[in-house]
Formats: sequence, structure tokens, C-alpha cells
Amino acid sequence: MNTNGTDNKFHQLFGELKSHDEQTAPAFGRLTRPASPVRSMPWPWLLPSAAAAALLVVGLSAGLFYARSHRLAFEEQQWAALSNWQASTDVLLTSAESSSASAVPDGNATNPQGIP
Repeated sequence: MNTNGTDNKFHQLFGELKSHDEQTAPAFGRLTRPASPVRSMPWPWLLPSAAAAALLVVGLSAGLFYARSHRLAFEEQQWAALSNWQASTDVLLTSAESSSASAVPDGNATNPQGIP
């Protein structure tokens, strides 16, 4: 009877070990399934930094385009203002036939009256 009691004791101890192992061991079904693909980025900062760089490039190019077009428009205005400019002496050139222009003595002309 002593061996029967020892056998029962061993069964009880092994049962406790088995239940303990079942609690700590992973489920068998989870081990036999194929691995699920985990999509993790190796560098989590890569995507935000690439987006920031793209925004920076777009912003700088738009700013440079705006500045260049603004500068060209300013230069066009300056050239347009220059093409419409008139000197204060332009009146003398256009009124050569008028009496005021003919009254101005010509230094190169000969003196018809002989006055020195």
C-alpha cells in the first residue's frame, strides 16, 4: 500500500507541474501558425522628415518663383516709366518751328547785319 500511496503522491506532484507548465507555456496553436507580417519602419522618423523636406523644397521654390516674378514685374514697370519719360527740354526740340525757338540766336550762323 505504501507504493500505491507513493504513486498517488507522484501523480499529484506531476499534475501540479503539468498545470503550472500549461499556464506559463504559450498556446500550441499560436506556435504552429505562420508568422504574421509585421510592418514596422526601421526608422520611425524617416517618413515625417521626408514629408518636411518635401514641404520645405516646395515652399522655397514657390517663394523664389514669387520673388522672381515680383522682381520682373518691378523691372517692367521701371522700363515702362523710363520709356514714357520726357526731358524738360523736349519742348524746345518739338517747337523748333515756333517763334520762341526762332528768336533764340544761333551761334554758328553768320551775322547778316554785320553787327559784331
